[in-house]
Amino acid sequence: MSHITATIAMLASFAANHTIYAKSKISPSVLIPYNKAHFPKTFAEYGQRGVAKIEKLRKIAAEKAARSSKCDKVVLSELSGRGSPSNIVIWVDCENSERFYFNERQLNNRKAKAISQRERAWDRGAAISLCGQYIKQKATFPSTVDIHYFLGSAVNTVTITGAVIVHLNFDAKNAFGLELPYTARCTFRPGEKTGTIHIVNR
Repeated sequence: MSHITATIAMLASFAANHTIYAKSKISPSVLIPYNKAHFPKTFAEYGQRGVAKIEKLRKIAAEKAARSSKCDKVVLSELSGRGSPSNIVIWVDCENSERFYFNERQLNNRKAKAISQRERAWDRGAAISLCGQYIKQKATFPSTVDIHYFLGSAVNTVTITGAVIVHLNFDAKNAFGLELPYTARCTFRPGEKTGTIHIVNR
């Protein structure tokens, strides 16, 4: 056996073992096929052929997530409402609360890596800074805004979705010149270039 042939055989063996390992990390109930009785809207939107394609992609998505060191065991692999018949999107949940999203292009690319929502989460410092900018944009008089970054801030990352939630307390003057206390809640979701802000009286 030549060196090249031996190398190819070794790589093929590694790939096969890696696939077996990935499948062992998938719960038996994950890939139960969709049926018309329980998923009438899915069949109506995607059709029989479309659903057959979804089933294939659910399996690929589950195996791709299972290969990730971030996933301990795949417990769900489902069609996402983010997609469409022309670009199917599958989401996968793991037992350790890691979630993955895959579009059709990623699933058809064997080299595409599985990146969890938590891995794709916004940098906390950047989220706090941008939330502060949003506050000033929303203020009636931006120059009067006093944001309490040190004693009036909180930030956390949602375990499954990877969304970063920022709470900032601040004071600002209203149209009557009165300084009032407020709290801003900014949400930054993985993959989105901007966040959202909601302000309430404190």
